[in-house]
Amino acid sequence: MARYNHGFDVCFSIDTEKEDWETVTNAEMVQALEARIRSLRAEFIDQDALDLPVSDCFGYTNSYEV
Repeated sequence: MARYNHGFDVCFSIDTEKEDWETVTNAEMVQALEARIRSLRAEFIDQDALDLPVSDCFGYTNSYEV
C-alpha cells in the first residue's frame, strides 16, 4: 500500500523590541509556535472542529509518495 507525505505551513507571529527578524532565537520561535498550537487547539475545540477538513489556518506546501 502506498504512503504519502503531505507538507503544511502554519502561521504564527512573534512580537519583539528589535526590528531585525534575524535576532529572533530558536527558543522564541518554539515558544511562539507552542502558543499558536494551544490557540488553534482551543479554537477548534470551541468550534467542535477538530475532525473537520483542514482550516485556512494552514497552508499546503506539497505531497509526495514515501
